[in-house]
Amino acid sequence: SREPLKPEIKSATRVTGGPATPRKGPPKFKQRQTRQFKSKPPKKGVQG
Repeated sequence: SREPLKPEIKSATRVTGGPATPRKGPPKFKQRQTRQFKSKPPKKGVQG
């Protein structure tokens, strides 16, 4: 039972450390930028 657990842990680590980190990175940055724009009235006026 130790052998099957090893590959499973490696698979989960790769999915969480690889695609999960970069995918969660871009969306978080976009959300933060939108919040900054909303909290900054001058930027909104310049845009609108």
